[in-house]
Amino acid sequence: MKKTASYSLFHRALTLLTMAAIAAIFSLTAPGQTTLQNAQNLNIGFNGPDAQFPYMDLFYSATNAYYQSIGRVSMPGNRHCHAYLSYDIAQQPVGSGPLTKEGSRAWFEDWLNHAQAHCDQALITFKYIDGITVNPGIPSVAAYETAIVAFLNTSWAYTGWTGRFDYTAWNEPNNGTPTGDGLTVALYPQRAADFILCCASTAYLRRTAQ
Repeated sequence: MKKTASYSLFHRALTLLTMAAIAAIFSLTAPGQTTLQNAQNLNIGFNGPDAQFPYMDLFYSATNAYYQSIGRVSMPGNRHCHAYLSYDIAQQPVGSGPLTKEGSRAWFEDWLNHAQAHCDQALITFKYIDGITVNPGIPSVAAYETAIVAFLNTSWAYTGWTGRFDYTAWNEPNNGTPTGDGLTVALYPQRAADFILCCASTAYLRRTAQ
């Protein structure tokens, strides 16, 4: 109960901070859109199953060779990859679900094992996946929070992965299709916002506690 209450208070504080940050960003949007940017400062990552990883190596090798030819060491930032997961996979048993079904725990464990040494930073996008997610329908905020805490408290080192994670709280919440939020309906804005605040605050508390 104390843990949930602390999260709730943090969510409210984070909401205020988010609103202030958005206001600051909007104040800078117009000048930024008219400023010529340098494409050499972009970072390009890869999205999808583990078949991509050999091509990632070829891409980054060629890209770094180009950067070195112009006097820079490499493309800025880490090597990025991206996976879509059932939001509750950390609550499911190790090795569960079909290995060939993207977003299952077995699939993710295998994906992390293959990602090691090819990717430094994985973007994890949560969603509902039919046939993998245990409870049907839109989860409550409490159920979502419990699932995210379970994911963050899981050490994925047993897969061989040593990189870091970033998170998308819920995939395309306004797109109520299997390829969007995974549901047959779009998430209503308040629930989508709750998921974002919950994921952001939970991840923040987890990192600051390390």
